[in-house]
Amino acid sequence: MNEGYGEQIEDITQNSTPAILTITNWIQGKELFLPVNSEDPFLEQTNEFNLSIRPNPAGSIINISYQLNSDQFVDLSITDLIGKKIKTLVESYQTIGEHIITWNALDNKGKNVLPGLYLCVLIVNGNSHLVKIQIAK
Repeated sequence: MNEGYGEQIEDITQNSTPAILTITNWIQGKELFLPVNSEDPFLEQTNEFNLSIRPNPAGSIINISYQLNSDQFVDLSITDLIGKKIKTLVESYQTIGEHIITWNALDNKGKNVLPGLYLCVLIVNGNSHLVKIQIAK
């Protein structure tokens, strides 16, 4: 596994179906797979934690929700598309149930993030789940 940050893109287009790209990002030593459909750039990856972003595209207030089926350690962060951590939102044990985190579109230094695409990365029990966020200011 590649240590640090990296990106690998494969085109797996078949005949007349829309192009689907698989982007692999290495974030904190974990491989993440992000499906990108050329017809739906805001496609959310389905996952067992029901990770969702509202609204998306977003302005300066973003609600991130997820569901835990047991008490677990949670690492929730925002990264750019190459895996560089922009903002740490949660890094602690959390209880079972639904959690809603509000992000004000500021980075770890307190500065506004630039408009563009970002990844919301949820790591629970060693498993990574992600959803793309478009910031449109």
